Amino acid sequence: MVNKLKFNNRLILILLWIIFIIILPIYFANFVSKNIFFITVTSNSMYPTVNEGDWLIVYKNYRNINRNDMIVFYSNELNKNIIKRVVAIPGDTITIDGSLNLFVNGEKAIDSKYIVNSNYQRYEQFVVPDKSYFVIGDNLGNSFDSRFWDNKFIYSDLILGRVVSLFYPIKRFKLFG
Repeated sequence: MVNKLKFNNRLILILLWIIFIIILPIYFANFVSKNIFFITVTSNSMYPTVNEGDWLIVYKNYRNINRNDMIVFYSNELNKNIIKRVVAIPGDTITIDGSLNLFVNGEKAIDSKYIVNSNYQRYEQFVVPDKSYFVIGDNLGNSFDSRFWDNKFIYSDLILGRVVSLFYPIKRFKLFG
Protein backbone atom coordinates (compact mmCIF):
# COMPACT_ATOMS: atom_id res chain seq x y z
CA MET A 1 0.00 0.00 0.00
CA VAL A 2 2.82 2.38 0.89
CA ASN A 3 4.67 1.56 -2.35
CA LYS A 4 1.52 2.22 -4.37
CA LEU A 5 1.10 5.60 -2.66
CA LYS A 6 4.74 6.50 -3.37
CA PHE A 7 4.27 5.45 -6.99
CA ASN A 8 1.14 7.62 -7.32
CA ASN A 9 2.94 10.60 -5.78
CA ARG A 10 5.86 10.16 -8.17
CA LEU A 11 3.48 9.88 -11.12
CA ILE A 12 1.73 13.10 -10.09
CA LEU A 13 5.08 14.82 -9.67
CA ILE A 14 6.24 13.66 -13.12
CA LEU A 15 2.99 14.87 -14.70
CA LEU A 16 3.37 18.27 -13.05
CA TRP A 17 6.93 18.54 -14.35
CA ILE A 18 5.73 17.66 -17.85
CA ILE A 19 3.12 20.40 -17.62
CA PHE A 20 5.63 23.00 -16.45
CA ILE A 21 8.51 22.00 -18.70
CA ILE A 22 6.68 21.18 -21.93
CA ILE A 23 3.06 22.28 -22.03
CA LEU A 24 3.35 25.67 -20.29
CA PRO A 25 6.16 26.96 -22.56
CA ILE A 26 4.21 25.83 -25.65
CA TYR A 27 1.12 27.64 -24.39
CA PHE A 28 3.18 30.75 -23.57
CA ALA A 29 4.87 30.75 -27.00
CA ASN A 30 1.49 30.39 -28.68
CA PHE A 31 0.05 33.26 -26.63
CA VAL A 32 3.04 35.50 -27.41
CA SER A 33 2.98 34.77 -31.15
CA LYS A 34 -0.73 35.54 -31.40
CA ASN A 35 -0.87 38.59 -29.14
CA ILE A 36 2.37 40.56 -29.25
CA PHE A 37 5.16 41.50 -31.60
CA PHE A 38 8.43 43.32 -31.25
CA ILE A 39 9.50 46.40 -33.19
CA THR A 40 12.70 48.40 -33.37
CA VAL A 41 12.32 52.19 -33.37
CA THR A 42 13.72 53.54 -36.65
CA SER A 43 13.59 57.31 -36.04
CA ASN A 44 13.72 59.89 -33.27
CA SER A 45 10.20 61.23 -33.93
CA MET A 46 9.06 59.86 -30.53
CA TYR A 47 12.07 61.19 -28.59
CA PRO A 48 12.41 61.46 -25.57
CA THR A 49 9.84 58.73 -24.85
CA VAL A 50 11.56 56.24 -27.13
CA ASN A 51 14.77 56.64 -29.11
CA GLU A 52 16.02 55.33 -32.41
CA GLY A 53 17.25 51.77 -31.85
CA ASP A 54 14.99 51.06 -28.84
CA TRP A 55 13.05 47.79 -28.89
CA LEU A 56 9.34 47.87 -28.06
CA ILE A 57 6.70 45.29 -27.24
CA VAL A 58 3.43 45.88 -29.09
CA TYR A 59 0.13 44.29 -28.06
CA LYS A 60 -1.91 43.24 -31.11
CA ASN A 61 -5.23 42.47 -29.42
CA TYR A 62 -5.96 45.90 -28.00
CA ARG A 63 -9.62 46.67 -27.35
CA ASN A 64 -9.69 50.45 -27.35
CA ILE A 65 -7.34 53.15 -28.49
CA ASN A 66 -7.35 56.16 -26.19
CA ARG A 67 -5.81 59.60 -26.24
CA ASN A 68 -2.13 59.41 -25.28
CA ASP A 69 -1.70 55.78 -26.36
CA MET A 70 1.38 55.03 -28.44
CA ILE A 71 0.41 52.96 -31.46
CA VAL A 72 2.14 51.18 -34.32
CA PHE A 73 0.39 51.44 -37.66
CA TYR A 74 1.05 51.01 -41.33
CA SER A 75 1.45 54.36 -43.10
CA ASN A 76 0.31 54.30 -46.72
CA GLU A 77 1.93 57.69 -47.17
CA LEU A 78 5.36 56.49 -45.97
CA ASN A 79 4.91 52.85 -47.02
CA LYS A 80 6.14 51.47 -43.68
CA ASN A 81 5.18 50.79 -40.05
CA ILE A 82 5.56 53.80 -37.78
CA ILE A 83 5.05 54.70 -34.12
CA LYS A 84 3.12 57.79 -33.01
CA ARG A 85 1.02 59.04 -30.09
CA VAL A 86 -2.77 59.36 -30.38
CA VAL A 87 -3.89 62.91 -29.55
CA ALA A 88 -7.45 62.77 -30.88
CA ILE A 89 -10.02 60.00 -31.17
CA PRO A 90 -13.23 59.68 -33.24
CA GLY A 91 -15.53 62.66 -32.70
CA ASP A 92 -12.84 65.02 -31.37
CA THR A 93 -12.53 68.46 -32.94
CA ILE A 94 -8.99 69.40 -33.95
CA THR A 95 -7.90 72.99 -34.52
CA ILE A 96 -4.44 73.90 -35.81
CA ASP A 97 -3.72 77.62 -35.93
CA GLY A 98 -1.23 79.40 -38.16
CA SER A 99 1.49 79.07 -35.50
CA LEU A 100 1.02 75.29 -35.26
CA ASN A 101 -0.68 75.40 -31.87
CA LEU A 102 -2.92 72.35 -31.76
CA PHE A 103 -6.21 72.26 -29.86
CA VAL A 104 -8.33 69.18 -29.16
CA ASN A 105 -11.94 69.98 -28.27
CA GLY A 106 -10.90 73.57 -27.51
CA GLU A 107 -8.06 72.66 -25.13
CA LYS A 108 -4.45 73.29 -26.12
CA ALA A 109 -2.72 69.99 -26.82
CA ILE A 110 0.49 71.32 -28.42
CA ASP A 111 2.18 74.63 -27.82
CA SER A 112 4.04 75.88 -30.88
CA LYS A 113 6.98 77.07 -28.76
CA TYR A 114 8.17 73.44 -28.76
CA ILE A 115 8.21 73.29 -32.55
CA VAL A 116 11.16 74.55 -34.55
CA ASN A 117 11.79 75.01 -38.27
CA SER A 118 8.17 75.03 -39.36
CA ASN A 119 6.68 77.09 -42.15
CA TYR A 120 3.10 76.09 -41.38
CA GLN A 121 0.92 79.09 -42.24
CA ARG A 122 -2.67 77.91 -42.53
CA TYR A 123 -5.54 77.53 -40.07
CA GLU A 124 -7.37 74.20 -40.08
CA GLN A 125 -10.26 72.75 -38.15
CA PHE A 126 -11.79 69.32 -38.56
CA VAL A 127 -13.58 66.53 -36.72
CA VAL A 128 -11.89 63.14 -36.42
CA PRO A 129 -14.05 60.66 -38.37
CA ASP A 130 -15.40 57.41 -36.98
CA LYS A 131 -12.79 54.63 -36.71
CA SER A 132 -9.97 57.15 -37.22
CA TYR A 133 -7.26 58.78 -35.11
CA PHE A 134 -5.09 61.90 -35.23
CA VAL A 135 -1.49 61.12 -34.23
CA ILE A 136 1.71 63.05 -33.57
CA GLY A 137 5.29 62.29 -32.59
CA ASP A 138 6.55 63.34 -29.15
CA ASN A 139 9.51 65.07 -30.82
CA LEU A 140 7.31 67.81 -32.24
CA GLY A 141 10.01 69.56 -34.23
CA ASN A 142 11.19 66.33 -35.83
CA SER A 143 8.05 64.36 -36.58
CA PHE A 144 6.23 63.94 -39.87
CA ASP A 145 2.74 63.16 -38.58
CA SER A 146 -1.00 63.90 -38.89
CA ARG A 147 -0.34 67.64 -38.81
CA PHE A 148 1.41 67.46 -42.17
CA TRP A 149 -0.08 64.46 -43.99
CA ASP A 150 -2.47 64.89 -46.91
CA ASN A 151 -4.80 62.42 -45.21
CA LYS A 152 -4.74 63.62 -41.59
CA PHE A 153 -6.11 60.45 -40.01
CA ILE A 154 -5.00 56.91 -39.25
CA TYR A 155 -7.82 54.48 -39.90
CA SER A 156 -8.34 51.77 -37.30
CA ASP A 157 -7.79 48.96 -39.82
CA LEU A 158 -4.19 50.19 -40.33
CA ILE A 159 -3.38 49.97 -36.60
CA LEU A 160 -1.15 46.98 -35.86
CA GLY A 161 -1.13 47.37 -32.07
CA ARG A 162 -0.60 49.46 -28.97
CA VAL A 163 2.90 49.89 -27.53
CA VAL A 164 2.99 48.37 -24.04
CA SER A 165 6.68 48.36 -23.15
CA LEU A 166 10.15 49.58 -23.98
CA PHE A 167 12.25 46.52 -23.16
CA TYR A 168 15.67 47.29 -24.65
CA PRO A 169 17.99 48.80 -23.66
CA ILE A 170 17.24 47.19 -20.31
CA LYS A 171 18.34 50.24 -18.28
CA ARG A 172 15.51 52.23 -19.92
CA PHE A 173 12.85 49.53 -19.45
CA LYS A 174 9.38 50.97 -18.92
CA LEU A 175 5.74 50.01 -19.24
CA PHE A 176 3.25 52.21 -21.06
CA GLY A 177 -0.40 52.56 -19.99
